[in-house]
Amino acid sequence: MPLLPAVPALFCLFAAVLSPVAIQDPAPVPPAPKTNILGMILLENTEKLDFAKIADTLGARWQLNAKCQPASTDAAILLLEGYTAAIAYLPFPIPGDAVAQTAACNFFWENGATEAPKHKAHIVLSLQAAGKDPLAENILFTKLADAVLRSTPATGIYLGDRTLVLPKKFYLDHAENLQTGELPLLNWIYFGFRKHKNRFSAFTYGMQDFGKYNLEILESHHSPDDLHTVLYNAAHFMLASDAELIPGEKIAVSDKQQCKVKLSEGRHLSENTIKIDY
Repeated sequence: MPLLPAVPALFCLFAAVLSPVAIQDPAPVPPAPKTNILGMILLENTEKLDFAKIADTLGARWQLNAKCQPASTDAAILLLEGYTAAIAYLPFPIPGDAVAQTAACNFFWENGATEAPKHKAHIVLSLQAAGKDPLAENILFTKLADAVLRSTPATGIYLGDRTLVLPKKFYLDHAENLQTGELPLLNWIYFGFRKHKNRFSAFTYGMQDFGKYNLEILESHHSPDDLHTVLYNAAHFMLASDAELIPGEKIAVSDKQQCKVKLSEGRHLSENTIKIDY
């Protein structure tokens, strides 16, 4: 079901936490953030990489001084902002059918299930020794992916750990949010939907890489677009403010409505999730 990207998060709605209730002792511990951010760029041909062009694009677009250390004709290490990024070109498609299966679950690449698997080669991007500042590290990875997408004959990007396959233009358009201080949330987090008779459920996937619980709304009478907006704004608030939704408390999802949140076993994910009673 196609969904329009949500409007920027309304932080004030989620900053207002109401009706606190005692929390279990000890307090729940969120998942540990990812220590290695990984993505794969899908290429429409087997043209060799120009690592100098990628480094130049990082400088021109994002004012990042990337020191490039070629490891071979097909691989290089980039040193940027105190991190090490590895780039490796592989002159063949990503093996298996994971790209096609993941693309079939994504709303933002029309015909992605048939188009994405047509790639002829791919690039592996990795930001290593991460986990110290997940937000800054994912912003840095997005800038790197943006530069590689712009510098190569790419068709899209595959982020398998987050169930995302996104077309090139979509990823670049949302990376542009960083220029105005907004987070490119749809480049980072998967939003899934399920229908149960006449009601809809929704969930996030990818929050765990930031050291946050994923979110769920279960069997709601609200529309998928409404569920998407609530989850988008909640996730954006949590990441931008490094905040948690506290089990047992309420959050404001509009000027007139507050919803209780709780932590329990996931319905659509095999992990504990924060449920928003919306």
